[in-house]
Amino acid sequence: PPKPLNQLPTGEKYITRQFMLGTEHLEEASYEGNINVVMAIFRQLLLDSEDELKKTGLYRVFVWVGDQLTSARLRGLFNFRAQDTNAFDRLDWLVPTFGWFHLLMAFANSLHKQYLGTTAGRGLMHAF
Repeated sequence: PPKPLNQLPTGEKYITRQFMLGTEHLEEASYEGNINVVMAIFRQLLLDSEDELKKTGLYRVFVWVGDQLTSARLRGLFNFRAQDTNAFDRLDWLVPTFGWFHLLMAFANSLHKQYLGTTAGRGLMHAF
């Protein structure tokens, strides 16, 4: 086979790391609550020391996947913190992304409600 033009590095050093996080009893209904959730996850990942927060602000990128409301709140935090003095506080390291899983579940729920029917009407409810 031909040699690759831009081969990606491989090996132990380049393996993507994944972590199973513990549950946190925190509200996410406000901007402050969303920041508390982010910081709780940083504590679980042992990234909450001053040095690690500095490294995160300067060198790391975190893609944060959530539902539409979480993504909107995190984007709102960008606006509130746009004038902060350092990269970590400005959330330069954070990339909020809409979770397609949430869309898929909403679609499945919609189909179920549309086609199940009611006890009085017709629908899949009467087929089983």
